[in-house]
Amino acid sequence: MNELQHYEPDRPGSVVVQAGRPLRLLAIVHDVNCDPTWRAEWIATALRQVMREVARRRLQALGLPLLGRQFGRMPRAVWTDLLAGALADMRAPCPRRLWLMVSDLADVDVVFQTLRDRLFADCHPRGDI
Repeated sequence: MNELQHYEPDRPGSVVVQAGRPLRLLAIVHDVNCDPTWRAEWIATALRQVMREVARRRLQALGLPLLGRQFGRMPRAVWTDLLAGALADMRAPCPRRLWLMVSDLADVDVVFQTLRDRLFADCHPRGDI
């Protein structure tokens, strides 16, 4: 109980790294004292920090839930725009495999289309990906 009195919660937007196999990157994107519990800027910051860890550790694969969607109401297209921005800002190569963990199949099409449009528009102007 004494430890809890001095506990400082992690700041929204931060990422906690849990060592092990597989390595876990825990994004803090909710604050239960706020309404809504998530903020787009927290999710954007967390996604950028996740991508920094991926680059720093030279990870080849990443499984990523749609932060702010499972326990929040962040619009799919906004979330995907934030992910596309985080991927585009990476200075190191992106992971070779990116698994998006979705619970709603409607998310899949919106996420794929937005990522394709944002990340590959210059490479494939005809949309033949």
